[in-house]
Amino acid sequence: MDINKISSSEEEKTKGNECFSNQEYKFAIDHYTKAIKLSNSSTPSSSSSIYYNNRSTSYYHLKEYDKSIKDAEKSISLNKTYTKAYYRLALALFESNLFKKAKKVIIQSMKECEDAKNNQEIAQLFEKIKNIQTTDTTERTQQQQIFDFQQKTKSSNTTADMLKSFQQPSFLKQMGLKELLIPEFHLEYKKKFPKEVEHFQTLEQLFWESKSQNMRILEITNEQMDLKIFKNPYYWSKRFGCPLSSDCLKNLFNMTPGDIITEVEDFKLQKPKYANNKLYHSFNNSSQLRNALNLGKNYVSIGFTDLYMVLNNELRPYKNSSGPVNLFLYDCCPFACAKANVLINMFRDKETIPESIFQVWYSAGWSTKTETDFLKACKTFLESDTATDQDMKLIVKGWLSAKSLPIAESREKWFKTLNGLEHDCYNFIYERDRVEIARYYLTGELMNVDVGSRTMFVSHVAPLHEYKRWNDENFIYSQNLITEIKDNGKSFLSSLVDDVFQKIALSKNIIESLKLINVFIQKNEISPNNTALLKEIKALKPWVVVWSNLCDYFTRKDFIYMAKFISTTETMHSGHTMNWLQSVFGTEISDYPIALRQQKIDLLQKFIGSVTKMLCSSGIMKRMNPEFITNISNKLGYMFGLQFFEKWKEFYFQGVKCDKVTMSSPHTLSTSFEIYYFQFTFKDEMIMSKGLSEI
Repeated sequence: MDINKISSSEEEKTKGNECFSNQEYKFAIDHYTKAIKLSNSSTPSSSSSIYYNNRSTSYYHLKEYDKSIKDAEKSISLNKTYTKAYYRLALALFESNLFKKAKKVIIQSMKECEDAKNNQEIAQLFEKIKNIQTTDTTERTQQQQIFDFQQKTKSSNTTADMLKSFQQPSFLKQMGLKELLIPEFHLEYKKKFPKEVEHFQTLEQLFWESKSQNMRILEITNEQMDLKIFKNPYYWSKRFGCPLSSDCLKNLFNMTPGDIITEVEDFKLQKPKYANNKLYHSFNNSSQLRNALNLGKNYVSIGFTDLYMVLNNELRPYKNSSGPVNLFLYDCCPFACAKANVLINMFRDKETIPESIFQVWYSAGWSTKTETDFLKACKTFLESDTATDQDMKLIVKGWLSAKSLPIAESREKWFKTLNGLEHDCYNFIYERDRVEIARYYLTGELMNVDVGSRTMFVSHVAPLHEYKRWNDENFIYSQNLITEIKDNGKSFLSSLVDDVFQKIALSKNIIESLKLINVFIQKNEISPNNTALLKEIKALKPWVVVWSNLCDYFTRKDFIYMAKFISTTETMHSGHTMNWLQSVFGTEISDYPIALRQQKIDLLQKFIGSVTKMLCSSGIMKRMNPEFITNISNKLGYMFGLQFFEKWKEFYFQGVKCDKVTMSSPHTLSTSFEIYYFQFTFKDEMIMSKGLSEI
């Protein structure tokens, strides 16, 4: 037996497990693959079986179900009594809609494995499969034809090859679809960066996925017929974000679009607390409204602490008020609070340049000057009176003690943890814009870089390794800070960088020299039971309270209670909701009978045609091509939002003076078209125009 090889295999498995626990699934796959390669005929089959199953699990989390199935089957062949491999195989088959095969695997596991009979996960999966009634084999819908076509192309070398086959004229004609003509942005990128093979392959797949977008629409209009989706509790639990009772499922069929599903609201009481998610953002992951700040007033931000309000640096006097603006920021995540504290110290420091603040805030790569300024701000924080939270101190010490991260390593980490790419690179009119946006998506880098970001990729000490980065940050969301891209010969991304950079420079002057904005950051968790914090906020006599989207995490009763508790007669509340669609029936195309779905989509096509031409005639949208802004799956949320948001608002804010301010702009660089922003107060006679456009 080759002891060294066995040891090396186990070491790679351990490394893979660490990456898996950090949700770095692509890195985990690399290590499990090495473990498999290092094993040989002397390696115990039980060990090799674990390597394959672990890799299968990683593929499963990346939704690469074919590869997950293949590895799970190999794992079982090496150890026929390995319960976990049977479960993984059944789960991957289930997600591939191969329900009968998944059922057979579970039955086989109960024969081969003693512990499978008492395995709770296997029992729950088996119950889900039993509740799904598949169609008779004589029913041949268009979706089934697509599925068959996919099976025939499984032998393709790449996903891009398979997607290309969807674009065959004969198949498109058969399906009643038109080819979506979009710029070949993957080839444009290859021309600019010929040596970046992996990046090109990723963009090539994205290109063909974009061209095949209308396949998704076809599946939407036919999936109920194939899967009997209305009789599938598993689907509805995913649709509404919680398991529904049998009585509620029965009532779904009698509901009218716009009706509130109260069970979804009640389920918020059972959800894990937001504070326990152990997830963090490196910066804001959704568009924010532009706010002005009234001098001499106290502003409170509860939820996601990103210092975003600092960039809204339009200061205004209010009547006879004077003095600086005071921003009080509360967040339950020590990572977010630590980074915000370091950033605000960079704003205050005379020697720190605006470029350094910009990169620490937004970029996956830094210049050496940025790293120097960042480390100085870390030391300042640790020496200050505000460094009272132990977790925050440990995080900042971790950033300080880490070695400089080579830029090649940070690029690999960013690329391998991509949580999907935006499908709208092609929406830009100019090739330069398409290539630059693609480059940003693939690297996360802005301005000139020398080393990797410490805040995004350093996780060698507690509690840093306990928190997982939510990989959907996107600097492009900052476009809401600007209203117009000037025709100055610069690209879209360069113009956006310049504009945000100028706002950072102006804010630095306001904070450092003029001292007109004070910022106080505290790690604390808001809840109806945290009376001490509620009293502390109320004592501030807040002028405005910004709630982020915390209404998505609390029942209306708890949310309104907290808002009312901390209010004075002058307090205005603002926030946004992203998950309200889960509480309203009729806000997803699958809520409708199949006979009505195509009618809804046809209406939407006409709606898009009229709206996009108007949108692309002004502001930042001038750089967009209206012919390509046709992402139906996103625009469906936009259309249903226009129809039903008032229903949700009436339910959630009943008895409260609430005014809907605006909906997230339906621009192509934000994928959440159903985001709504609102403001409310508890004093009826209060003038609502004090709200988001002026606060």
